[in-house]
Amino acid sequence: MNIITLKKIKMKFDLSEEQITKLEEWKKAIKIVHGEYGLFTYSFSPNGIGMEVEVYSHVAKVSLDLTELDKW
Repeated sequence: MNIITLKKIKMKFDLSEEQITKLEEWKKAIKIVHGEYGLFTYSFSPNGIGMEVEVYSHVAKVSLDLTELDKW
């Protein structure tokens, strides 16, 4: 019997205050239209010069781009 042990790697991604404000406003709008927040998928993609940040709403079936290009 072979047992493979994988090392646990912790990753942490932070949002700026501006990104949090945009996200909260967007989530409020989704709740007004759909009556609920639903499930969100957060995507963080480092590209070598910055971090692309996107949030997908499974209820609204739309994404919000929170990438801060001006901070690259």
